[in-house]
Amino acid sequence: LTRDAQYLEPYEEVRSQIGKRISRLESLIPSNSEQAVRVSQLRNGVTRRLAEVDETVALGLEG
Repeated sequence: LTRDAQYLEPYEEVRSQIGKRISRLESLIPSNSEQAVRVSQLRNGVTRRLAEVDETVALGLEG
């Protein structure tokens, strides 16, 4: 990591959109369908991965 905040801007921009996009996907499928289960799994996986990346970024910024 360079500790240069400008490199985090694209990540932060996309990160702010991910939840909205998954919610949009959820709105397009029936709530009791197999796809709904998959979207829920997707949301959980994305949430876990973002937490890992956030932790890595925080550690990198701390030095």
